Amino acid sequence: SPGKGWHPAAPLPAPVARPAALQLDGPGCSGAAAPEPCGDVVLVGDGKAFSYDPDDDAWAELAPPPTSPSAPELVALLDGRVLSVGGSGDARAEIYDPMSDSWSLTEPGTTARLEGHSATLLADGSVLVVGGLSAAGVATTAAEIIDPMDGTVRDAGSLTFARAHHSATLLADGSVLVAGGEGEGDLRSTAELFVPGSGWQIAFPMHMARADHVAAPLAGGVLVAGGGSEARAAELFDPGSSSWRRAPSLVVGRSAGAAAVVLSDGRILVTGGRSGERLLTATELYDPDFDPPPGRVARINAEPSSRHELRLRFTAAGSDRDDPPPARAYIVKQSRRPIDDAADFKRARSLCGGVCRFRPAEVGQLLTLRITGLRPGTRYHYAVRAVDAAGRRGPRSAGASAKTRG
Repeated sequence: SPGKGWHPAAPLPAPVARPAALQLDGPGCSGAAAPEPCGDVVLVGDGKAFSYDPDDDAWAELAPPPTSPSAPELVALLDGRVLSVGGSGDARAEIYDPMSDSWSLTEPGTTARLEGHSATLLADGSVLVVGGLSAAGVATTAAEIIDPMDGTVRDAGSLTFARAHHSATLLADGSVLVAGGEGEGDLRSTAELFVPGSGWQIAFPMHMARADHVAAPLAGGVLVAGGGSEARAAELFDPGSSSWRRAPSLVVGRSAGAAAVVLSDGRILVTGGRSGERLLTATELYDPDFDPPPGRVARINAEPSSRHELRLRFTAAGSDRDDPPPARAYIVKQSRRPIDDAADFKRARSLCGGVCRFRPAEVGQLLTLRITGLRPGTRYHYAVRAVDAAGRRGPRSAGASAKTRG
């Protein structure tokens, strides 16, 4: 892996507003007869289709789907083919064969859906299709299961909340996590689980309401990112506790319609979508081994204690993780001029010989640094960055200043 966290990859050849993507896998992608794009990512949307080679970090054009749906959902079938469901109000489903780079229609289809639905391969090889906008443009609670072997469709019960532009992710136990989306004019933070044989169950809500976000399974959980009021924000779902925790943010904020794929090496590819009204070709990769750096020092102030001494007080920093260990070391900078930006911070004098170390403290606890040897009646300016045991530095704090007694 080229690095931990998020980092850029080759951009899409052309922008796609609401792409669907997956990595080819299964029996059709093994042995001497494996097709050239095997193991690649297939991406479809706006009547276009592309493949991405994770090894070469390169995109190539594929045969376009016959009905040219603008916002389909893709599922990798157990035989190596790809099922494309819905989009543009079409009730039909299509199958892509990577061996021949060709498409075919399959009948019957599901309920007609404009966009915003999800399609998830279940453990038995059938496909769960959930929610989305109906042909009338209204978010629906409808859910159904397609058998791709014979094309039959059966009812899968109803969602608790009508949803479109949500995410649906298969968990290790065979259940499907459906999270977020929009319905009745609002973004949703709610989540629910489809358990085969038992139906629908309510799950813990996300920290933030999201729609058009990306979601991808990780070992033991699910990563969701973007699609909310903070377009770079991400969080992780833990099925064991049915709870969510914060995750490292995206490099590029994606407010709508991006695609996410889990690669065979465990990394996650995120591409396409929108930033505001702008269509994106920017692509990035996520390494789940990322360990976030310390967070920003939230509060800082300085006050005089004598003609030659000041006391600097600031709160102990954590990180974006839940229950983070507090930082125990800080870069403390001092200057006779305000420290307003990175250049000011770099030019300022470092105290404590480079790094100031403190006894263990809880996150948010007030730390005090006694600064001596100062000139009487002189104003000094300060800013702080937390440093963790691995040397990762947190963002710069706000500035603080005080004047020694004259």
